[in-house]
Amino acid sequence: METGDFEHVESFALEAQYVSTQYEQTCIQAASMFTMARLYRITGETAKLEQMIINMEQLRQKEKNPLNSDVFDNALGYLYVLMDEVEKLPTWLREDDVTYRFSNYQGTAFNHLVYQMALIRQKKYDVFCNKKYSFLLGFKQFHNQMGIAFFYINYAISLYHTKGLEAAVPELEKALHIAWQDHLLLIFAENAPELLPILESGDFHIEEAFFSELLSICRENSSPKPKSTSSLLSKREMDIMELLQEGANISDIADRLFISQNTVKRHLQNIYRKLDVHNKTLAIKTYCELYKTEPEPDQ
Repeated sequence: METGDFEHVESFALEAQYVSTQYEQTCIQAASMFTMARLYRITGETAKLEQMIINMEQLRQKEKNPLNSDVFDNALGYLYVLMDEVEKLPTWLREDDVTYRFSNYQGTAFNHLVYQMALIRQKKYDVFCNKKYSFLLGFKQFHNQMGIAFFYINYAISLYHTKGLEAAVPELEKALHIAWQDHLLLIFAENAPELLPILESGDFHIEEAFFSELLSICRENSSPKPKSTSSLLSKREMDIMELLQEGANISDIADRLFISQNTVKRHLQNIYRKLDVHNKTLAIKTYCELYKTEPEPDQ
């Protein structure tokens, strides 16, 4: 998929998902779902993308192993940033805080990549530039070539907005030379709206056929992708919706979840906003459509 050859991605990822589910290989299951979600986003299959994210979020909520939970956090975080929904990132990813997580994060540095992406999406270019050496070291220490290429992509974007095209071009060329060796295209296409002005205006010394193909896929994806039409509900909000679906009123929900009625009302307001509805009946209908295999009749 990273090379832009999308023809067989879905079938391979589905096969990996089926096998990993059978053998309870949670990290591989997360990786296969992550792969399909990225595919659906780049190919514009919004409904499939949203359903895949819902499936990943549900598995994340059920996961008891902290390491596996963090794998889902990283994968979902990457997707949320791509969809300009940085607010959905867990605090530890949004702030790049691994002090209480697992030491082996330093080996992959994927969480640093998500954090870098979040900074770019929030236009915190100065923050990125100030932290550039620590970002790059995290990838170089373990010879993570894709991570290094991704760093130079983000660094070039930051420089373009802070110092201009002349400063951005040499850094982006470093990413291009790394990507050319393995024909990496997708990491550029996913950042196409920010990269295209640099790619089209800069003077790059890179193999012509590769650059032409990269430019083409970036142009195809240069329009910002729309945000998901539905926001995912939290575990507590899903609990409330399940009770609401059973016919419970606000008082019943408060008693069964051991929270105040005002807290229930606050959750309901958030649910209505996330589902883009204005009453209980529509909320239940939309919830069933998003989270149930077969929607249940209106209450």
